[in-house]
Amino acid sequence: MILNYTNSFTQRYDVGNNLDDKTVSLLTSKYFASSKETRTKIFDELLSKCKLESKKIDSCLSRYKYRGNTLGNYFLAGNLINLYIDYDAKNFQQSLSKSFFYGFSTLLSIVFLYILFTLQNIKLEETIFVFVTFVVLTLTNPHILGLDFSILSSIFFTPLGDGYLPMIYVPRGPVSLLLIPLILSLIYNYKKLLIFTIFFSATIHLGYSLIFTLFSFGFSCISVIFFKEKKNITFLLLLIIIILILIMNFFSIYHFNFFENLNLKNLNLENLNLNLLTNINKFIYYFFLIMIAFLTSDIRLKKLTILIVLLGSFIKILTYLETSDIIIADQISNRMMGSFSYIFIAMTIFLILLILHKVIKNFPGMYNSKLQQNYKSFIFILFLFTFLKNIDYGYIKKRAFKDFSYKVTINNFKINSLKMRKEVEKDIDMHYNSNSIIDLSNIKLSEISDLNIDAEFEVLLFLYVNAKKLKS
Repeated sequence: MILNYTNSFTQRYDVGNNLDDKTVSLLTSKYFASSKETRTKIFDELLSKCKLESKKIDSCLSRYKYRGNTLGNYFLAGNLINLYIDYDAKNFQQSLSKSFFYGFSTLLSIVFLYILFTLQNIKLEETIFVFVTFVVLTLTNPHILGLDFSILSSIFFTPLGDGYLPMIYVPRGPVSLLLIPLILSLIYNYKKLLIFTIFFSATIHLGYSLIFTLFSFGFSCISVIFFKEKKNITFLLLLIIIILILIMNFFSIYHFNFFENLNLKNLNLENLNLNLLTNINKFIYYFFLIMIAFLTSDIRLKKLTILIVLLGSFIKILTYLETSDIIIADQISNRMMGSFSYIFIAMTIFLILLILHKVIKNFPGMYNSKLQQNYKSFIFILFLFTFLKNIDYGYIKKRAFKDFSYKVTINNFKINSLKMRKEVEKDIDMHYNSNSIIDLSNIKLSEISDLNIDAEFEVLLFLYVNAKKLKS
């Protein structure tokens, strides 16, 4: 956890480097408890300006509608950032940049502590799963080894955007780390941990919490059918889905009808490419996963293989729906490919470790019984062989001989990441964008009519600074 405390790229905290996503998190701290009428009135004025003044009317309208609908999404992140803002600072721009860094760093620390807390009452095997996930995060961290698992083996899908680093500068980063206790609770039937993790994730990112719950509900339905588990948790998850949808609807200013926004005319099954039939390696990989799920009597292996297939299929199908313009989801599949990749890889490695343990444990007795009784072990061995065969050993060799020094390069300065807080402060102080100095007194005196509607960061900052005046 200490090794991975880099919070990605420091320039993302610079006010001159597009802080729209982070500033909308700040709005949650000011408008979370305000009435729907107040929020609607404010954003209706912004939409009117879009129609009259924007150079990109459609984009302007969709962006501010989206911002208006997500004011309640980032409760914990927004309030943590708000704690650090100093209105009396000589340079408000620098204070704001540091507040974003402190706020998201605190949020990341809380998530890490929560994961550590989950380790208190679990067994060694489950602890190994958590350890594997953090090893994957560390290996793929661009500031350490920067290992690309999609090059290492073609069975993994390619992460987009910021790669495998989910702890980046917006709420969806820290909340993606909660997949660790979520997957743990699904495999080992920790119902209380599952429910608590879902509600905790809702305080960080309401939208991702709904995705987590839908994913868990789908897996729970499969568990009821195939593993004869009790239906209590399934009904409880269904109730939570309804509650989360109602909460999102409560905070949404402009109702979003999912079915009205489905472009089914773009659906063409001939273009549905899940990279299974066209990529022989992926086909064999998923084939063996399904075989393991059906043949093994080990519930852990069954659940783990189902979760891998379920998560991989979910992201692939979502990617197809977005790239085909069947749904408009603000590139969520790209973001999930980046922030969810680590857990997909970690689950695969953990599965291999469990299989190896099972094969080694049963290996001495393989020659003392009939071949027909050992087909499961041979299936496991074939899976391992397939996985190892597809590894790019040349890539491993290339990465292994890279200079392994934990250094972060920011604006041509090499710094030790364990001094990250001090160095980030210095970096913000020295390299902030001097062309975009924030005049706080001018913002306080401004009105909505004075705003440049296409300058989204300035508009959102205006709404934050003048929240009290706008709500009165």
